[in-house]
Amino acid sequence: MSNPGKFTNEEQAQMALVSKVEAKGMRKAKRAQEMAYFVLGHKADNAKLWDTSLLASIMVTPAGLKASNGAPPVYYENIAAPLPPQIGFGIGAPHNAEERALLFRYLPEVTLQQAAEIQRTNKARIMTEPRLIEDAELSKVKQLAKIIDLQNASGREIRAENTRRCIASFGEFGVDGDSGRSEVQAALLTVRIRTLWDSVQKHGMTPSNRIALRKMCYDRKRMLRYLKRLDRDRYDICLQQLGLERDAVENELFI
Repeated sequence: MSNPGKFTNEEQAQMALVSKVEAKGMRKAKRAQEMAYFVLGHKADNAKLWDTSLLASIMVTPAGLKASNGAPPVYYENIAAPLPPQIGFGIGAPHNAEERALLFRYLPEVTLQQAAEIQRTNKARIMTEPRLIEDAELSKVKQLAKIIDLQNASGREIRAENTRRCIASFGEFGVDGDSGRSEVQAALLTVRIRTLWDSVQKHGMTPSNRIALRKMCYDRKRMLRYLKRLDRDRYDICLQQLGLERDAVENELFI
C-alpha cells in the first residue's frame, strides 16, 4: 500500500507532463499576445484607442459591411432617392455632397427636362407618359446605387476604396491624390496589416503570413520613425489617428 501524502513515480511523471504542457501553452499564449500587441498597435485592454481612431471610422472591413447588411438606406440632403449605408468610389464621403447631388439629383433632373423638351419639339412621334420617363430614371438611379454599394464590392474594390479614403483623410489638405505623405503611407500599411491579421485569426497563421506581417510592421515603424524626426507634432497626431500606442511602434518588434 502506498504511503499516504506521497505520489507514486507514475503520478509524479504525469504531473510533470501536465506541467510541461501547461507551460508550453502559457508560452504560446504569451507569444500570441505579444504578436497581437505589435501588430494591432495597442494592448488588449486598450481597444478603445483603435475603436475611436480616425482610421477605424473610415476603414471598410468585411465585418463592418456585414454589420451594415440590412441597415436602412441613407437619405442625403437634396437627394430624393435613398442610397445604401456603405457606398464607395468616394461618393459616401462627407465632403463629396456635390458629387452625390450631381449623380442622384441633377443628372436625373436634366435627363427628365431633356426628355420633356424632345417630346415637345417632336409632336409627330409617339408621346411617352411623363410618369414612365420618371420611372425609368428612378430605375437608373437604383441601378447606379447598386453599383456603388460596397456590399456588392469585390476584395480588390474594397482595397481601392480604403486607399481612396486614406488619401482623402490623411493627405495634405487641398492636395488631391497626396499618396506619398507619411501619414497616408502609415495609414495604408495599417489597413493592410489589420486586413491580414483578421484573415489570420480566421484561417490560421502560415509562415508566409508571418513574414508579411513582420515586413509591414517594420515598414510602418520606419515610416513613423521618419515622421517623428520630421515633425513631432504630426507624429503624435498620426499615432492617435491610427489608434497606435507609442511603445508598440517604437520598441523592438516581436513578430
